[in-house]
Amino acid sequence: MKTLSVDNIVIQFLGRNLVIQCIAGRSISSYYPLISLFCVYYAYPNSDYINKICLRLAQQTFMVRTVDDSIRYDPTGETLLLENTCKFPIIEPNEPNLNGYIEHYRSIHCNSEMPNMASMDDGYLILHGELEPWKQARVPTYKCYYQGLSGGLYPNISWYQLVGDLVEIPRSKRFRVPYDQFVVRCYNKTLRGRISNEPFYNNSIFYERAFVTFSKMDDDMEKPSLSILVLDSVSRNQFLRHMHKTVEYMKQLGFIILEGYTKIGDNSAVNLLPILAGKSILPQIGGDGDEILPLNKIVPLEDIDFLWNMMKDRRCVTMVNDDIGSVLRGLFHYPKETFQGYKIPPTHFYFRPFHLFNTRHNVIPTSGQCLRTGEICAEVYLDIWETFATKFKDLCHFSFNFITDLTHNNPNFIEAIDERLLTSLQRLHSNGVFNSTALVIMGDHGNRINSIQRTYIGRIEERAPLFSIRLPDAFTYKYQREIRNLKKNTKRLTSNFDIHQTLKDISRAEFRRNRSYYDRKGRGVSLMDEVISEKRNCEDAGIPPNFCLCMEQRNLQLAKDTIANYNCFDVEHLQILSKKVDAYAINQMVRHGLRNQTEISVLFRIKHYVKAGEYFLVDEPYVYHDEFGCDSKKLRTFCLRCN
Repeated sequence: MKTLSVDNIVIQFLGRNLVIQCIAGRSISSYYPLISLFCVYYAYPNSDYINKICLRLAQQTFMVRTVDDSIRYDPTGETLLLENTCKFPIIEPNEPNLNGYIEHYRSIHCNSEMPNMASMDDGYLILHGELEPWKQARVPTYKCYYQGLSGGLYPNISWYQLVGDLVEIPRSKRFRVPYDQFVVRCYNKTLRGRISNEPFYNNSIFYERAFVTFSKMDDDMEKPSLSILVLDSVSRNQFLRHMHKTVEYMKQLGFIILEGYTKIGDNSAVNLLPILAGKSILPQIGGDGDEILPLNKIVPLEDIDFLWNMMKDRRCVTMVNDDIGSVLRGLFHYPKETFQGYKIPPTHFYFRPFHLFNTRHNVIPTSGQCLRTGEICAEVYLDIWETFATKFKDLCHFSFNFITDLTHNNPNFIEAIDERLLTSLQRLHSNGVFNSTALVIMGDHGNRINSIQRTYIGRIEERAPLFSIRLPDAFTYKYQREIRNLKKNTKRLTSNFDIHQTLKDISRAEFRRNRSYYDRKGRGVSLMDEVISEKRNCEDAGIPPNFCLCMEQRNLQLAKDTIANYNCFDVEHLQILSKKVDAYAINQMVRHGLRNQTEISVLFRIKHYVKAGEYFLVDEPYVYHDEFGCDSKKLRTFCLRCN
């Protein structure tokens, strides 16, 4: 019979499932890294088996080189998830609880409805004919023109505008267009012609496509650059589950992934505003409230200090690039009581007009994933992200890229761009972009609206979005202490406010050693400044209770009784040599998927027995005011039906 010597036993309940977690005793060698096994026993109701998983908890191993050039283990460099006061639910990307809710999509295929008449080559527009003879025969006599593209600003945030005169494009000649986004339209100049068997009459448009390009910027700029790619509704586990090829390459590149990162709000806007600006429109959770914007009052976006404004102060070229599907709702166009959209373009390159044109004219079918040109929508915006980073690789630059339409309703679709994102990362690496650019790949939150929300694991994943970052090699060499802190913090409880402080350090190219006192202010802790305390809780991090993944301690006897009910455990031969056994479970708000907090007014009667010093509830509490308009007034029924 074997016994297991452990430092601590942690029991967690995920829904109706029991999980026993143990940290094995440590064994430190002078030349070998610490190996700490985190053993998880899953016991499922009505099952006669145990699925045992042993994970290497210490993924970040810290070694130091001594004076005599030998290498030894650095015990101060490692942090463990279970040493936090906040006990996270440890879940795998492919939990059995998710069976039936996960789908895999390997590719998207789009058919072209238009001939290929124009393309961009290193910033130059080229007008050309079709290569294939059978298509050439279907192109009538034509003339093509370009016109500038603008708009997407308050008060007409949902409309693009064509600017300037129609300018005819010369054929088969590289041509520089003086706009960073523009539309090319080709007109039939015969009395009648046919394109793909469809009739096109005189002066009818048979080709229209929007383009983006990047003009030359001042090259007297300082580094590092910062590139942010946000994938809508993608949790850390979803990314690991669906993006196998990309994840493997990211590991080779040295991306650092946060394992204790938890969102603070429900949707995209309330989660990305704290990251991009350190501000919030949510109720105050801990802190002094300086980060909270006025409620029910219009806040001009131009008055908010976003990360791209900080980069502009360093004379860096900036870009915002998104594909939010609804033309009526840009990222910071809602809630309407607070935001109205931008009045002037927020960055040097602001491609919302480009997206509005595509959405209104070229997306097929409506709300689909293809353009009439035969391109895949998500890949068009990935192209912009990649091209911008490559174009300005030798200059200081900032880009915020939000790929949303593909994954908003069904995050399983992200797998369709696994190979495409891998290819982009490979090209960025081979082109030297990573030499001076910090790259962030992240999610704004997990899957909020798909059927996976019916599962306990799905509700946990929703609250744990992806955050990964890769810093340039020269940067990591110069700022070794900061990188060491960042790696230690991968297993600490972190939130959106900490991400902002970290990215603000990069945007300003300032760190604690040389930062002014004013710049140290703000909610959150820079993950490169210091190692976050293992005693941190959700209130400290600004995380509301309904999104908090710190498990609550449960009655130990319940855990012991539960263990005894599983005949898959041989209790007689299971000896746990531990002085401490704790039982934990996710809180009820997380378990039931509560997203938004709201106030309700409840009436109830209490009897007070003075002599005994006891209070008793009389009858069931009655809801007399709520924001849901629920017809159920008994509190128990209200909570079941109307939240």
